[in-house]
Amino acid sequence: FTKGHCVIHASAGCGKTSLLTQWWAALRTRKIASAWLSLDRDDNEPRLFTAYLVASVKKAVRGQRNVTDLLDRNLPDIPPKSIVALLINALTEFKDRIVIIIDDYDCITNDNIHELLQLLLTRAPGNVHVTLSGRSTPPIDLADLAIRDKLLNISAADLRVSLEEADQLFRQSSHPELSLSRDDISMLLDRTEGWMMAMQMVKLWSFGRKDRAELIRSFSGRMTDLAQYLSEQVYGGLDEELQEFLMSTSLFERINGDLANAVCGCTNSWNLLEDLERRELFIYAIDMQRRWYRYHRLFREFLHERLQRQYPQRINEIHSAAATWFAQHGYLAEAIRHTKDEETSLIVAELVEQAGGWRLYLEGNQSLLRLALKSFDQTVISRFPRLTLGNVYCLLKEGKISEARREFEQVKKASQDFSELNCRKLDSVIKAESTLIDYCIAGYEDKPVTGGDLDILESLRGSFPENETLLKGIINTTLCLNCLSAGMDDRAIEAGDQAIADFRTIHSAYGELFIYFHEGRACLSQGRLRDAEAMYREGQNMVLKHFRDDSALTAIAASYMGEVLYKGNHLQEAKRQIELALPTIDNYDAWFEVYHAAYLTAAAVARATEGVVSAGETLARMRHIGQIRGISRLKAFADIQATANLLWAGRVDEARAIVEENKMETGFRNYRPDNLAGQMLYEYQGITLARLEIAQKHYRLAIEYFDLVQPDMERRGHLLRLLECEILRAIAYFSNGDRISALHSLSRAVTRALFEKLKRPFIDEGLLMLPVLIELIRDSRMKGSNRLRDAFMSEIRTSIESETRIARRRERHGILSAREQDVLKELSRGLSNKEIARHLEVGENTVKYHLKNIYGKLGVDSRESAVIAAERMSLLM
Repeated sequence: FTKGHCVIHASAGCGKTSLLTQWWAALRTRKIASAWLSLDRDDNEPRLFTAYLVASVKKAVRGQRNVTDLLDRNLPDIPPKSIVALLINALTEFKDRIVIIIDDYDCITNDNIHELLQLLLTRAPGNVHVTLSGRSTPPIDLADLAIRDKLLNISAADLRVSLEEADQLFRQSSHPELSLSRDDISMLLDRTEGWMMAMQMVKLWSFGRKDRAELIRSFSGRMTDLAQYLSEQVYGGLDEELQEFLMSTSLFERINGDLANAVCGCTNSWNLLEDLERRELFIYAIDMQRRWYRYHRLFREFLHERLQRQYPQRINEIHSAAATWFAQHGYLAEAIRHTKDEETSLIVAELVEQAGGWRLYLEGNQSLLRLALKSFDQTVISRFPRLTLGNVYCLLKEGKISEARREFEQVKKASQDFSELNCRKLDSVIKAESTLIDYCIAGYEDKPVTGGDLDILESLRGSFPENETLLKGIINTTLCLNCLSAGMDDRAIEAGDQAIADFRTIHSAYGELFIYFHEGRACLSQGRLRDAEAMYREGQNMVLKHFRDDSALTAIAASYMGEVLYKGNHLQEAKRQIELALPTIDNYDAWFEVYHAAYLTAAAVARATEGVVSAGETLARMRHIGQIRGISRLKAFADIQATANLLWAGRVDEARAIVEENKMETGFRNYRPDNLAGQMLYEYQGITLARLEIAQKHYRLAIEYFDLVQPDMERRGHLLRLLECEILRAIAYFSNGDRISALHSLSRAVTRALFEKLKRPFIDEGLLMLPVLIELIRDSRMKGSNRLRDAFMSEIRTSIESETRIARRRERHGILSAREQDVLKELSRGLSNKEIARHLEVGENTVKYHLKNIYGKLGVDSRESAVIAAERMSLLM
């Protein structure tokens, strides 16, 4: 106990478990309390993990009532983090030393469990010593323990068999015929490099042979060949019953006597397993109670291959028997993996249906649902409504929106609108669930929201039993998103708050996550930049904490965060977020609001940092995504942004052509206030048409447009767009010679933006903004300065002047954007796309996108030609 905790990490067969077993025996001999917990892949659930951990500790401190009383609680009702805290408190009451051994920790991939273990390691009292063992270093922070000399780190190098240990293994064996000379052992050590598993196999290989020394000398040292050769030698010496037993049980990652009895049709499997263990025939108990065993991987592969050669007809029978046994005992994932025939598929599919079907996705069991859908034939899936909806939902989350809609409509028709399926009546809850899925698909399709849709969702809120909290959370989420699309931001936030409460009740981080994105979007529309950023950061933190490896969620979070960072004029941070997001959302799970935020921000950042041409390329990409995803609004908003970009660049005729081509004036004039789906487009069109009139010096016409759209914005609370109107109104007044009205409008805009630090709406207007802004700063100082207000306006002025200078230099420099020049320079060094992406800290798809633009601008079609053309045009200087 010279160290606080211990970590053992080494590859399979290096002797980790052997070392722990010997230590375990020594601890028990010395009467030191010790708990042993062996893990497997199915333990990747925090509640299951904490339950096993507490159970092992309770067994180790049996008789200590002051400890066990603390742990004798209704643990399923307590959050896992609280259970660990309770365990730490209980261990504090236990004054003696206690060792907690956690074996095969590399099976754990759940970040929540890593966090729980981190808590245990850092807060456990001094009498508690935790030992972790696995094939890799556990993904938790051990640096602080190591710095404080509270960690013993044992690697594969430390576990290599020494000459003395090898000598003990062979010369002091209980079987004299296994003994080897010192020279033979030294040779074996040299050839095996001290790998414990090889030693054990050689020990078995040598059993009963008189030419053991010669066999050692001819030993090749190639581990794969050795494993196959030794397995054959060991297997060939076994009786027929044991051979068949080994083959029949080789299909499983873990085996116990009851499972073996079920698949082998015998009753003595427990005895056979214990006999195999006693004879050290490549089998290991994976828990201290010896309830589960596993074979060495190489030996299991050998047995499996032999089964396929000798009894191929038995494989499906074994799988079927195993699937039935696993299903009966609640091991759903393993039951699915062993399902190979239709009869068993129906049994297991029924269990998946009862477990929730599509709901599994929202409960964090996406992998289980996907495994079921991949394993079952479509004819089986179609017999279960929630499983069928699971197939639809997974297609949706994979970005296959058309396929999801087609699949949904097929099952809707087959079930008579989810009232009957396979001659079985469906209850009202399933009908309501189907309605929710329908609205989810519609959201991805960007179908227009109507007042009737909102009424239907409101009515669904009261259609579920009280215990259906998950479904209530989904309804509130759907209502939140639809209200957001309808421009009802306050109502969206209200529904979102209720959804968060629902999901927190059932500890659904996945469900709760999306609400922060929706509510953040509503806050931004209301001009509440700080609240929007707080919402987005909460969502982004949840992604990092719970779904670190989910690139789609990471990209969605980055899309929204990039938008809010841009509005606050944090250009480089916004650019990093957007470049992270775009390559992923193009291919995976995203909807209109995500694309709208990501692409308009990307175009705005590109215009500010690289110029109008680069911004136009981004908007072209936005139109393309809208076309292939069937989201027509993306094209409309891309055209609106393109018009603004051209007007900022002074290209009025081109901007007017876009307005006329898209009949923006007609669309704007035909809008009706009851058209919920078109209100956002109406507001943007009004601002764009006013902007065009300003560029054409028709200032009074511009003001008329503002008079039309601003009352609607004020009524709906759309303060971000209202801010843009006030800024443009100030420019129109000032350009028309009405200084007082201009200063009044700009002053209102500054007041709205000041405390939220909304800078970009001012900066984006560039030189048009500058004269009236300078006049307002001068007027403010004459009337008595407000330092905070003056500083805010001065920062905006500085940014406008700085970006104007940079833009002018950029126009003189050349035809490529700054990012394209970066890519071209890396290309000239001979780097691959992947290497360029790593150097520039962008996605590989982003590099491909820039290369395509470079080829087009330089009139080339290859990497080599691009470099040659760039050198000729002096673009690489």
